[in-house]
Amino acid sequence: MINKSASIFPLYLVLLTLALCTTSILFYYSQQEVIANSLVSAVPVLKLEDNLGMFEIHEKYYISFSAYEVWQESGEPIESIGSEQVKERFCDSFSLGKLEYAYSPWIFYDACFEGVCNLQELVKYDNPRITENKKEFCNKLYEFDIRNNILTVQRKEIKKSFKLIAERDKKNFPVDVSFSFSKNYEFPLKEVEVFVAKI
Repeated sequence: MINKSASIFPLYLVLLTLALCTTSILFYYSQQEVIANSLVSAVPVLKLEDNLGMFEIHEKYYISFSAYEVWQESGEPIESIGSEQVKERFCDSFSLGKLEYAYSPWIFYDACFEGVCNLQELVKYDNPRITENKKEFCNKLYEFDIRNNILTVQRKEIKKSFKLIAERDKKNFPVDVSFSFSKNYEFPLKEVEVFVAKI
């Protein structure tokens, strides 16, 4: 006589295995979706680095061009120009928005300089002192010096801070990002004309 329970048992094991596999797969995809929703994107950090790179390209050009203009207006050998004259010309360009194409507004956003973190408020377009504020900021931010016929320019440290937050889920793990940057340039005066001509 055939034992019916013995013949049903293998089928029961197959069904149980399929049920457990299905449950595991559903749980896996559910967890993957939760993790994906909670992950933050690194795109803002990459954009920040791209903007900085573009800003520095144009910053370098305007520093050189400021020295070139001062030299042309002086009518004297380029070695005779003064660093304060070059700085004033550069900060005039900065304050009048000539670096707008070079993302100069970007440098004020989410930024702190010498303990001041409301830079963005100072340069709003409806601020009547926007030009003066930009020039004051430029004068504090940059140091110009000429020694041994080399124009040295230092941009002091600026700090940017912001949060990376996942967009698709309210329950996520925000990441605090702090980014500090400064820059030093050296321009041999005899090469300023050549540098400007190339650009």
